[in-house]
Amino acid sequence: MGTLIDQLFQGYFSLERSGGQLLESRYDPLLVTLSYLIAVFAVYTTIGLVAHMRREFEAGRQKNRYWWAGAALTLGGGIFVMHFVAMLAFSIQVEVRYDLGMTLLSLLVAVVGSAVALMQIRGRLSFPRLIWGGVWMGGGVAAMHYVGMASLQAPALLRYAPGLWLISVLVAVVVSMVTMVLFYYFSSIKGRI
Repeated sequence: MGTLIDQLFQGYFSLERSGGQLLESRYDPLLVTLSYLIAVFAVYTTIGLVAHMRREFEAGRQKNRYWWAGAALTLGGGIFVMHFVAMLAFSIQVEVRYDLGMTLLSLLVAVVGSAVALMQIRGRLSFPRLIWGGVWMGGGVAAMHYVGMASLQAPALLRYAPGLWLISVLVAVVVSMVTMVLFYYFSSIKGRI
């Protein structure tokens, strides 16, 4: 058994075709819809928690830490559950299992990435905080995804094209930066209501 890094990336990056057979796949529309609804619920709930967190932080109260932890668990957990349900929605012609340790690691990565990102919007949102938060949230989302995919155990080989892999990480970071701005904006509105 190799190191964690070996497990995560062993044979994943390939510049050439493997010559293997591509597996037929399909998505369960019900589980895809459930995955989407989980994401919407997690984001909506996180906005409310962030509003409380920011209000407590601006008032100088230590309770803001509890709201921050709740928001990080809600957002990170929501991202993880949405992703895992989406993975369950994807079916291929072979039996698929999931490594429990790697699956739990992907949850931890999502929560930690969300926690560090949400710390950036407790006070005023500056451009450096936006970049830092986007990198942590986007990096957490990307890492959660690829660790989650590494937890997949099936008689099949996953391959990632390095260019597309890099694009997926960059998209996660940029979308996370936009999300940070939206969390900041909507939590400001919700905090005044």
